[in-house]
Amino acid sequence: MYRIISQIRRYIWLESVVYIIFGLFFLFKPETTINIFIDVLASFFALFG
Repeated sequence: MYRIISQIRRYIWLESVVYIIFGLFFLFKPETTINIFIDVLASFFALFG
């Protein structure tokens, strides 16, 4: 049980770091960030259908 909780905590930290980085990019270069997000989303749909 402790191992599961520690894994969840690790992923929460990783997710929060990704959100902070994405937020900073969006704050300073919003148009580029939106284009990158759309490209990643389109690639995901192209690969997984």
